[in-house]
Amino acid sequence: MLYPPVADMLKHVSSRYLLVNVIANRARQIAEEAEAFHEELKEKPVMLNMNALEQARSTQKTSSLETQTWSLQEQARQKSTQLLNCATMYQEPAR
Repeated sequence: MLYPPVADMLKHVSSRYLLVNVIANRARQIAEEAEAFHEELKEKPVMLNMNALEQARSTQKTSSLETQTWSLQEQARQKSTQLLNCATMYQEPAR
């Protein structure tokens, strides 16, 4: 069984789609950071993130899930822009 239950987490966000995107984006960040620092994760990144969100919600030490969502979306936009800039820089000239 999944803990924390998705139904409980949905009480704090406007849609299931938003919840999945927030969790998936942060899970990717966790995996990338672990790989960059050559750390072995004891749990899957998705579970680490869900547990962290549940802990943050229960202790209310971090900002709301909506604020985290906005922050992750902004980071994704910035990363996409950087990738597009790099891709256009390294494109082969037209023949």
